Amino acid sequence: MPEMLSWNNSSLSLLQRCGEAYRRRYVEKESIPPAPRMLRGTVVHRAASAALLRKMEQHTLPTTAEARDLAATEFEQAWAGGVTLSAEETGEGVGAVRGRSKDFAVDLAGFHVDRVAPGITPIGVERRIVVKPRDSDLEIHGTIDLIDQTPTGEVIHDLKTSEKSPSRTAADTSQQLSMYALIRTAEVGVIPERLVLDYLVRTPAKLEKKHVLLETQRSAEDLGAMVARINVAVESVRKGSFLPAPSDAWWCAPSYCDYFPTCPYVTMGARRLTQ
Repeated sequence: MPEMLSWNNSSLSLLQRCGEAYRRRYVEKESIPPAPRMLRGTVVHRAASAALLRKMEQHTLPTTAEARDLAATEFEQAWAGGVTLSAEETGEGVGAVRGRSKDFAVDLAGFHVDRVAPGITPIGVERRIVVKPRDSDLEIHGTIDLIDQTPTGEVIHDLKTSEKSPSRTAADTSQQLSMYALIRTAEVGVIPERLVLDYLVRTPAKLEKKHVLLETQRSAEDLGAMVARINVAVESVRKGSFLPAPSDAWWCAPSYCDYFPTCPYVTMGARRLTQ
């Protein structure tokens, strides 16, 4: 079994959630088109990054209309690249799912440039960092959504989209933010002053939009714990140990796992419940 030498939060998180899904994606290289909820989040992320990059380089932001137009274009291109629908979404109809997903992405892209981006002073947008520990062939990498310069120091942001508000502890428990803190500290030698989860929320019924900002910090001990997780993951893959998710895990479902329909560990009863 080949050792996974390059790690980021996506690969680490997937291995922790389900070893079988990790094996198929990163070892067998099985690529499956994203679900609509993933696709729409990616589109909002691209539109937000484009707006902040323009602000960093040109000191101006796109208009709300420009941001919405960009999101619409990005959505059409992404949807044309392929999408994976659940049984429920297939029953609803491709057109309905497509329209609802596009409206979500376009609406939040405009909301971001109107309500969130003006208060940010970006010094890094889509900042890719690669860390190679000494005396190791291991590589740890990640792309930080946003580095914001504030009067007291830099703040790292991770952008999320959702149909409901997150838990108040989401930033404190975010492994993504821990990974960002780890690689940024390795790059500049100083732990970021603060880390933020920026949730753009659009409710499904009333279509209400809001920005939920959750702040947190990381210590040297937190970064050490992150390194320990990566080390265990490396050993697990080296040994070819890929434990599947628990059968009652909420993420072991077709709406959250691309490999659910063909997974050998899914029971017949679980398949019936999702049909």
